[in-house]
Amino acid sequence: MPARRSKLGVFAPGSRVYDYLLRFPCVVDWINGYESSYTRDQFLRTLHLFVERTGLNPDELLRLGADGVRRRLVEISREIRDEGKHAWALALIKSVKSFCRYHGVEIRLRRGEMIRARRKRIGVEIIPNADQVYKMAEHARTLRDRAIILCLWQSGVRVGCLVKWRFGMVRDQLFPPDGKIRVPIRLKITENEETKLRGYDMGYYYTFLAREAAEALKEYLQWRMDRGEILTDESPIFVTHSTTIKGTPLKPASVRGIIKYCAKRAGLNPEGIWPHCLRKAFRKVLNNSDLDEDTKEALMGHKLPGSRGSYFDYHDVDEVERKYMRLDFSPRGKAYIEELRKRQILDMVRLLGFPEDKIKRIEEILAKYKDVDEAMEEIRKLGLESYRVRGNPNGDPKKIVCEEELERYLAEGWDVQTVLPSGRILIRKLG
Repeated sequence: MPARRSKLGVFAPGSRVYDYLLRFPCVVDWINGYESSYTRDQFLRTLHLFVERTGLNPDELLRLGADGVRRRLVEISREIRDEGKHAWALALIKSVKSFCRYHGVEIRLRRGEMIRARRKRIGVEIIPNADQVYKMAEHARTLRDRAIILCLWQSGVRVGCLVKWRFGMVRDQLFPPDGKIRVPIRLKITENEETKLRGYDMGYYYTFLAREAAEALKEYLQWRMDRGEILTDESPIFVTHSTTIKGTPLKPASVRGIIKYCAKRAGLNPEGIWPHCLRKAFRKVLNNSDLDEDTKEALMGHKLPGSRGSYFDYHDVDEVERKYMRLDFSPRGKAYIEELRKRQILDMVRLLGFPEDKIKRIEEILAKYKDVDEAMEEIRKLGLESYRVRGNPNGDPKKIVCEEELERYLAEGWDVQTVLPSGRILIRKLG
């Protein structure tokens, strides 16, 4: 029988291996209690595995009672574990216990019957730094994949949340009437996007996108619209390439594959990186900042413990946004760049021939501030712009000129030495 194809020319999806289970009301009633499509799919797949290996349908399983189901669950979960599928064994136990509990059959495994969860291999886990994240983004195969990597990192959301993003969340900010992107992009994450918020008793939280992720996301969405796709507020942001016109949302497993592919192309071990590693990379950015702990936790979408949650103002989005903008997503790190700027200023004042007491005063001011722009405000108060440039011991003539004068001096044989923080230019006579 030939494979079925859709009107788009791509292979149409076939029936799922667990579709027959949905003919049983006891299964439908149970699975409808879960809204997450990923959870529903995983639970139905593992229940199908249990039904297949026992040879009993869901109704017959429930008639076995708690002890009968328990014995078969222990036997089959051990078989799957011994086949090297440890994660599947744990998932099987979780789904079967959930199914039975819904119908009033409580399965309690004894101590020796339980399968212990394996700790993740922290030794191979890679939490990428900024340089590595940007390198992964550079090796992305498509605009979509590049946007996925940067959005996961700069927002810190879980992959299950990312695949539920809708165009309406970012439309007005990415495509305003004047065409200028509003940075940072505000993202209101609700229970519809992040189901874990229900367990935290939180209706929503805010996170953001910095410029790099915002521009990558806009470029990807613009590409889709340029191809004739009409995006509505409910259109999913990240969709499969083969069914873009239909707007089928990506699944977390697909995003996992994208991350591993880009990591491998960037020279990282794909076995040690998965989507959650980018959330941890976002946490690393938070930890390297001067933000208070409550704001860090709020940006992660965590519930603040005890009275801290009562005193934190979740509604003051402007304040959290200002703090988010202090985060450093630059490739080499803002501190590194600021240090280079400080060295450049000190080299400049020495080149200008300033006396040692003034150079020492400038060094003290630069050491006092992390941000060079803030330091320059105090340095300008020293009145250095009016200081006459002294000739150096070799008698080399120098001048400080404005940009409008530069062309004339260049024609007369002068050479540019450096650009001063004020925007004026230091030149030196050649020959």
